[in-house]
Amino acid sequence: MLRCHSIVSGLVALILLAPCSYPQASGKKKVASQADLPRFTYPVKGSASDLLQSDDATFNPFASKVRADLDSTFRDYEIDDKSTLRLLLQAKLDSQQFADENQAALETVASLRGEEEKPAARLTTGLFTSAVLKAAIETQSSSGPDFEKSFAKYYREAIDPLPWALVEDSVRSQLKYDWLASKAYVIGKVKTEIDPSVAKSGTVDALQAWQLIGYRNYFQFVWLNATGADVLSRYIAAHNVRKPDIWAAREVTLTADQKLAPVLVGVWDTGVDVSVFGDQVFTDPLPTASGEHGLAYDDQGNLSQSWLRPLTAKQQQLYATKLRDYWNGEDDSDEGIDSPKAKAFRETMAASTPDEIHELLETSDVASNYAHGTGVAGVAVRGNPAARIVIIRFNDYLTNTHFHRPRSGRADLRPTSNRFPSISRRGTFEL
Repeated sequence: MLRCHSIVSGLVALILLAPCSYPQASGKKKVASQADLPRFTYPVKGSASDLLQSDDATFNPFASKVRADLDSTFRDYEIDDKSTLRLLLQAKLDSQQFADENQAALETVASLRGEEEKPAARLTTGLFTSAVLKAAIETQSSSGPDFEKSFAKYYREAIDPLPWALVEDSVRSQLKYDWLASKAYVIGKVKTEIDPSVAKSGTVDALQAWQLIGYRNYFQFVWLNATGADVLSRYIAAHNVRKPDIWAAREVTLTADQKLAPVLVGVWDTGVDVSVFGDQVFTDPLPTASGEHGLAYDDQGNLSQSWLRPLTAKQQQLYATKLRDYWNGEDDSDEGIDSPKAKAFRETMAASTPDEIHELLETSDVASNYAHGTGVAGVAVRGNPAARIVIIRFNDYLTNTHFHRPRSGRADLRPTSNRFPSISRRGTFEL
């Protein structure tokens, strides 16, 4: 509020404006979504995977420039959108940890957790990183037996009191990441997700730069993942109770002797393997340009005569010899199941070179689209012999987004595809 003093003398009013205070605008630019953030790009000589593995003399100036731009964003912008703020806070945390600003990084973990909106995320975000930071402060080091012992203590203190019902999925997911601990895996992931765009532009954007700094931190502490996995495994073992199967009692199975009228079920997805479903695939007496089972389009939107997204000969070989076991082991790892398939999956990842992992991830990305529609069709017609599948193959997906942040606060090592299907254009519907 304006506060002034005035003096009136005779007929002339002389208003003497003493020091007055006005409402002060912050002057910061509003950010309502990630699209409102400033755009930064950073030149990269060679590839992003080369930069990630470079010496300190090469990587540190890059990280310093990224940090300066990040600091300017916090200084000049007011972040109203929570998801964007979380993204920036995670980048800030990674930059602080990279610079050994351990106490400041701990404060950022608290801020990041406070911005989480889901109960599980609010409880679990940054627990691994917090334990690392506290151990570094306590031991004044970042390696060695005393540091590892301190980390395990703080991590157990954070994990053991967590309410199982709320955090089960998050903890199982984190255990899988710890099982996948591999520098080669990270490099292979960068080769798959970032190198292709760098080859075209010669730059990384801010999101990719933040991710590289997070991965650089991961390199430093990857050896702790075995200790972290032990803490999580003990926690899971103490709480793990097999849940009753609630679906068996709810499932309805129809039979052919009920003489049901056929019903057409359209599967608008990435294609269906017609050999799997036999006479449950619709046969049109008036075939389309694609054939008698529906319509199919290729990646360019042109009509296709293939009901499945084609694989190259090499992709077909990998799909037949490695991918199915890879996916089975990954699924068990997702559930925190230490099965033979999960162990074989982890051993494969640990023994693979970055280039082998890159090839596997690329093929997995393509093959997930190759297989997805068939899986959806199987769910759609399960227990219903009257269902007839009409195929609408249309490879509609959003552009790859190569940036993930797990709830642990560490760079995400998820091996699954980064393609996010357009919900409005994939799935099943009744015709």
